[in-house]
Amino acid sequence: MHGEWHLLIYCCDCKIFQNGYENAHCESSDKTIDKALSHLDGQKIVSLEIDSANKSCSFTFDLGGLLEITSNDCYQPMTD
Repeated sequence: MHGEWHLLIYCCDCKIFQNGYENAHCESSDKTIDKALSHLDGQKIVSLEIDSANKSCSFTFDLGGLLEITSNDCYQPMTD
């Protein structure tokens, strides 16, 4: 069985690691980010850690990948 998921990262800072090495971050070029994401492609998420105090989460993958996402507080909810 095969499933497909999409993760939209919006108004967040992110870092993409493979085997402890940072391959890309949110300020990297599109080419660098695409290459880093290609290393995550096909890996399975084995854990998700949420740190509400720091407004961050980490996705750990089975083959050494890691995706760290942190809120950058750019989103301001609409008020009445």
